Amino acid sequence: MNTFAAMWVVSIGSTFFSALYFNLNKTIAGSPSYQSVKYIDQSAVNNSVQSKGLTFAPKRSQFHTISLQATGANHWTIFVNQKPILTLSHIADAATVAARLEFLLNSSSFDPNKILPVIWNGSYIGQYDLATLFTVPMVGIANPELNLTQWVNNLRQATGAKPLTLVEAQQQMLQLTATDHSVQGEASWYGWDFHGLPTASGETFEQKGFTAAHPSLPLDTYLKVTNLRNGKSVIVRVNDRGPYVGDRILDLSHAAAIEIDSEQVGVVEISATVMQTRS
Repeated sequence: MNTFAAMWVVSIGSTFFSALYFNLNKTIAGSPSYQSVKYIDQSAVNNSVQSKGLTFAPKRSQFHTISLQATGANHWTIFVNQKPILTLSHIADAATVAARLEFLLNSSSFDPNKILPVIWNGSYIGQYDLATLFTVPMVGIANPELNLTQWVNNLRQATGAKPLTLVEAQQQMLQLTATDHSVQGEASWYGWDFHGLPTASGETFEQKGFTAAHPSLPLDTYLKVTNLRNGKSVIVRVNDRGPYVGDRILDLSHAAAIEIDSEQVGVVEISATVMQTRS
């Protein structure tokens, strides 16, 4: 297996850098694969930079280390302080994200508590103030809410902030707040037997999504569902009708059941609070 070194330049347009320089080496199975990537800010390392309405001060002396590594075929993983943050399939996309992080995380005003998950025009975005850090690819992703929450929390923890709970992340993403309307009762779950079939809303049932069936609540109602046995919660969207067994009030998707730890038990006592969009 031959080893080679090359120099690539990837344009990032009007984001944080004008160009990236890579040291690329190693081939795997006859195709280029790049074990390590080092990037250099060729613009304004010592100057303030304004991008997307944000002004970044010169870098501080305490650095967060960012690296980009090939972790498999078409798998490029970004590490911050030696902790894996996210994996993308294209080197150019991964390098762009790595460059943004390298610059932003080492600005003097950086505050990791401002790293938040956002949904904007159907895109699932990790954001810092008004700046996009990364976007979850939608191809092959069954539950982008969960992926985005994991990526954001990976980055928050790697840079010293507390992780968000799933419900905190969902409330941030969906811009939801609790109402005074809540009910208690039994909830079951349904999964692979119905996966791929149409729901009452007309959508295809995705067992890995955070959805639920309710007998009468308006479709697209959001509910914060809490397992009363352990206090674990998840926010689900009503997109189906049911359940039609006994006195059960809710049928959760498989993914939602996993989050509140009711997968093995099957039926649990829950409270469900109706959520509303923040005004």
